[in-house]
Amino acid sequence: MTRRLTRRSYFGAVGAAAVTALSGCQDGGIIEDPDPDREELPTDTPTATGTDTETATPKEPEWAVRRSGWGTRGLGGGEKVSSCRASMYTTQGWQPFDTDRDAIRVVDVESDQQITMQYEQSDATFELEYLTPYPYFNDVGVESGEIVEPLIGTRTTEASYEFKDATVEGDRTMFEDTVLSSYRFEIVVDEEVVAQTSPVELVTGYTYEARATDSEIWVERGEIIQPDWTVQFRLVPAEGDPDDTAALLDVPNRAGSDRLSVPIDRLDVASGRYEAHFDVYIDPEEPKLLGLTPVGEVEV
Repeated sequence: MTRRLTRRSYFGAVGAAAVTALSGCQDGGIIEDPDPDREELPTDTPTATGTDTETATPKEPEWAVRRSGWGTRGLGGGEKVSSCRASMYTTQGWQPFDTDRDAIRVVDVESDQQITMQYEQSDATFELEYLTPYPYFNDVGVESGEIVEPLIGTRTTEASYEFKDATVEGDRTMFEDTVLSSYRFEIVVDEEVVAQTSPVELVTGYTYEARATDSEIWVERGEIIQPDWTVQFRLVPAEGDPDDTAALLDVPNRAGSDRLSVPIDRLDVASGRYEAHFDVYIDPEEPKLLGLTPVGEVEV
């Protein structure tokens, strides 16, 4: 189980997680669409065999969760704060969602604290396949853990991706003392949990110092970053395709070290302006846990 790190201690939260559908189920800077190129989910259709027609049995709503993006904002003086987000997605095609009955619950499995998020919009039903709870609007308030202007990112049959205002009830201070923890996501219908995901590790409000000098580019390595995690450094041209990586290097991640750094002389790239990223993975086969950026742009 993931060790839960608090804001008081951390300087001294996927491949798809498995989903569990409960018995008695009922139908039921901000990043852009977390996965715009994902293949459309299959839906059940009737099949014919000879003169007999067999219709697929309706399936209960099932959901999985995966880390889907991160947000970073500057605090001034070379200090930044970063958080990871997670998205729920259906495993059974489009699912109906009733804003008056249905809600999303986020549970810290280490502390058992939880919040329930519901669409502020009432008297509406839509078909969706993707949900991303945003307790923080554009990461404002994330450094303190305060829930500010919450939103729910949604992909529906009516819109490829959009943000909807949300209400929050429950332990509104659950993020204030936590930096790294495991979270379970639940679909709640009329206050009954009808589906839940396996836990996923997320980071909320990781504050770090970052610098780019003539000799190296570095970010502070807090206690949250474990020595068996993988850290990679990416250099991306400041102009052009953001997926056009100019350099990709493994970064030493040693216990006791206070920095993650890359010497400038290791960068075999043409002179120019670049954006630098330190990507932190618990497992390199899963989506990253954190994306840390030293400065807006660096000159190489």
